[in-house]
Amino acid sequence: MTTAATALAGTQGRLGYPTYPTRNPQLARKPDILRPIPAEVEAIRAQIPIVAAAVSKNLGEAIAILSDPRLISLAGEIEGIAKQLSQALLVGDIRYSMLKYYHAVPEDFGIFDEEVKSLIQHLTFEEAGQIEVLQKLQRGELRELIASRKSGYCPPPQTEELKSLFVKKIFELKGFFALINLSESPITELSMRIKEEITDPNLKKQLLDESSTLLELELFMGHDMYHCFSTKFLSGQAFWKKDAWTPLFECNLQNFSRLTCHLRHLTSILIVSKHRADKKTPILERTNLAEVVYTAAHAIGFRLHMPINHTAEFLMGHINLRFFTNITIETVAAFLEAILYQVIKNSMKAVKEAFEDLKKVSLKIDVELKTDEQFPDVAIISVEDNATGFMINRILEKGFALAKELSQKGVVFEENSILAKLLKWGQVPAVVRTFTVGEIIDLAFIQNLSGFGSQSFSSGLGLNEAAEMAQLMDADILMTNTASGGALTSIIIGPREKREQVIARKLGL
Repeated sequence: MTTAATALAGTQGRLGYPTYPTRNPQLARKPDILRPIPAEVEAIRAQIPIVAAAVSKNLGEAIAILSDPRLISLAGEIEGIAKQLSQALLVGDIRYSMLKYYHAVPEDFGIFDEEVKSLIQHLTFEEAGQIEVLQKLQRGELRELIASRKSGYCPPPQTEELKSLFVKKIFELKGFFALINLSESPITELSMRIKEEITDPNLKKQLLDESSTLLELELFMGHDMYHCFSTKFLSGQAFWKKDAWTPLFECNLQNFSRLTCHLRHLTSILIVSKHRADKKTPILERTNLAEVVYTAAHAIGFRLHMPINHTAEFLMGHINLRFFTNITIETVAAFLEAILYQVIKNSMKAVKEAFEDLKKVSLKIDVELKTDEQFPDVAIISVEDNATGFMINRILEKGFALAKELSQKGVVFEENSILAKLLKWGQVPAVVRTFTVGEIIDLAFIQNLSGFGSQSFSSGLGLNEAAEMAQLMDADILMTNTASGGALTSIIIGPREKREQVIARKLGL
């Protein structure tokens, strides 16, 4: 007879290890009913691979353009000019709301008063983008600097020449982006055909399921590209109205000074999108992990108005980066950047929720890259925040609701899976005692079950797809809460056997 104790002993070796969900749960099989398939269904079904191939071709061409050495060199030139201009130009009379909209000033969490905001006009754009400078203004410091600039400030003599050169280089960059075609219209047209031409609800659902990868791709590209600084070039908004210097250039000087990073992020989005369209196994390549971490942090910092700190000191209100290694390792750089971008974004969701619900303003996100002390060929990227951690009860409640919803749709759960057990919660309240905390936290890998209440910005790539990508590139994601109240997520990359030993050590086994 097998007791609960012996059953537990049989699984003890895996307790606490990451448990990834099945991405596509299986519906209970129904008896096949042979009936003719309408011609319009077959016609649309034949279009699905054609649309996928066309989208993949466009993505491949866009990736090639963004990887062109001439474009990369041009982006480096623009970065250098932008850095010089951001150090030379004062903010002036540009409205604070406009500065904030274009990410020229960091998220202030409501701690900067109107006087500080009025003094920003006497800062350079580089200074205005640093939260520590704004905090000094809040404390009444920098008075002599402000007074000297009020009495008169002259930018360096080469500033006007730099402005002209900057605009010239930007319009050279426009020439490259004009070659990129990332229209989502073929996917949109396919979706509309299914919805409008197919009247049978079962056949309509079947076709939507068969084309779900493309439909998700359309949402992913539209979402993540929309929030990418580089996409402003693709859309043509804001910068191409006339061949002249405008305040919009000034507001984006800090973003232009990291243009190479933003272009790498856009390239990662396109590579992930192409993988979705092709459905091919990704190729592992030697990758500089520090560059990937830097790219993800700056891309999400742009989106969330949160400044990046590269110093040894951990600063509040920042995404703090620490690199303890310059390791190169075999992985899929675009996948890793997408995963890390999502993990940091989840921390920011927690930070926003802590600010809104707890009025907790001493917030930060720490990102570290290091190698394991025992296995130097295993890299660990950790993301830690000091917000509220994974909300266990909220995750359980959402998981219970999802289990019921999927069950009603005919989904068959694996025996003894956490969703199968959660389904019993309504009738068997004590069933939750059979869960480990790790199992509950890993429910966050299931779409929309991260446990966050804030809907201030959507997720784009979810943790569920992050988990799938981690497995494709042979990595693990270990999520937990910390004793200080925040969340800690570790991305562990390296040989599988060594990764498991690293995880066991982290679990205290």
